[in-house]
Amino acid sequence: MVEPLYFHGVWRMDFWFGNPNITAAFLATLAIGVWIFAYFGRVGFWVSAITSTIFACLLAHTLSRGGVVALVCGAISLACFAPRPWRSKHVVAVLVAVVVGVGSLFYFKTDERFAHGIVQEDKSITNRLLIWKTVPAMINASPEGWGFGNAARAYEQWFQPLDRHEHYLNLVSTHLTWLVEMSWVQRIGYIAFWIGILLLTCPTGRFPWFAVPFSVWITFFAAGIFTHVAQFWQLWLVPGLFSIAVLASRIMKINWPSRRAVVVATSLIAISCFGLVVPQLFPIGRSSIRGTWERVTIGSKNPPVWILVDTTIVGQNFGRTLRTYLAENGNSQVGVSLSVEVLPSLDTTRLIVLGGSLSGHLQGFRNAINVTLINPKLSPRDMRDPMVFRKDLRVIFGEFSQSPTKVEWQEAGFNEVIEGKGDYLSDWSDIFMRK
Repeated sequence: MVEPLYFHGVWRMDFWFGNPNITAAFLATLAIGVWIFAYFGRVGFWVSAITSTIFACLLAHTLSRGGVVALVCGAISLACFAPRPWRSKHVVAVLVAVVVGVGSLFYFKTDERFAHGIVQEDKSITNRLLIWKTVPAMINASPEGWGFGNAARAYEQWFQPLDRHEHYLNLVSTHLTWLVEMSWVQRIGYIAFWIGILLLTCPTGRFPWFAVPFSVWITFFAAGIFTHVAQFWQLWLVPGLFSIAVLASRIMKINWPSRRAVVVATSLIAISCFGLVVPQLFPIGRSSIRGTWERVTIGSKNPPVWILVDTTIVGQNFGRTLRTYLAENGNSQVGVSLSVEVLPSLDTTRLIVLGGSLSGHLQGFRNAINVTLINPKLSPRDMRDPMVFRKDLRVIFGEFSQSPTKVEWQEAGFNEVIEGKGDYLSDWSDIFMRK
C-alpha cells in the first residue's frame, strides 16, 4: 500500500490512484467536463457551476501544482470558446466559483506549495528539470525508441548524473516518457494524434458545445506535461467519451474540419516534429550513447569491445557502474547487450560475457578476437572443441563462486579467479579492461 503524502501537515488526497498528481489530473478533466450540462437549459448551468466548483476544491486538496495548472489551462480554453453573450448572473456565479476555488487553494495550503517551489529549491521541480533536460539526448540516442516501460530505466542507467541516485518509474511527464520510448515513426504518430484530436474537437459555429470536449483535451494534455497521467485508463474516460460524442455528431451532421484547418494541422505536425529534431543539432541533444534498451553502444557504433550482461551477476545498475568506470578511467568505445540475440557481428571484436548462457549462440563468437567469460553458466562441454582451448579464450570465476560449472572449467585448465568475490560482482567494471 502506498504511504499517504503530506505537505506541512496537510494530507494530499489521492483517492485510489496512489498519487495526488494523478488524482488532480482526473479531477481537472471532470471539473471542465461537467460544463457540458450548461448547454442543456437554465438548470444545467447551475449544475455545471456547482459540480465544477466541488471538483476544483477537491483538486486543491491534492496540493498538485500540475493539476492546478491543467485546470487553469482548461478553464481559459473554455472561457475563450464558450458561446456569447454571457448573462450577468452567470458571470457573477462563475466569479464566485473562482473565488471559492482560489480560497480552497489557500485553505489546503496549495499556495504555500507553489511558493515553496519559487522562493527556495524544491526537489520535485529540480528533479523534473534535471530529467527533462536529458530528453533531447535520449531521443537522439535511440531512433528506434527505448521501448515502452523503459524510459526511466534508460535514464537511470545511461543519462542520470552519476552523483544523483533517485529512482523513477517514468520521466515525470506522459509526453516526454512516451516520446523517449517510441520510435521516430511512433513519435510522429503521437504528435499527429494530439493535433488531430484537437482539430476534431475544435469548436465551430455549428457545434458550440465542442468547447467542452476541446477544453477537456487541453486539460488532459496540460496534465500530461507535469506527470505521467496517461498510463491510467481511468483518465482516458472523460476525454474518450467526449471524443465519441464529437465523432458521432460529425458523422450524423456530415460536418468535418475544413481543408484549410487540415492544412494548418498538418503544418503544426511538421513544425512539432522539426522541433524534436532541432535540439539534436546542439550539445544538449547530443550523446555518445546509441541504441535501445537491450543494446547500447558508447563512443562508437562499432565498438572494439562488447559486454554481454547478466543482471544476476552484475546487478540492475550495470549501466551506471560502467559509466562510473569510464568517467574515472577515461572514455572508451564499448557496447553493452542484455541479450545474446541482439549482439552484432563480432568480427574483429573483443567479447566479455558476464554470466549468462550462450548455448545455441556460439557460432557468432568464433570470429571475435578474444572472448572472456566471467562466472559463466555454460560448461566446457557446451562450447565444444576447438573453441574451448583457443588461446584467446579466458574464463574467470569469483574466488567464492558457487557456479556448478566452475570445477569443470578448472579441470579444463582455466584457473583465473577474482580474489574476494563470489557470483555477484558489484564492481565488475574493475576487471572490464583486463587484457
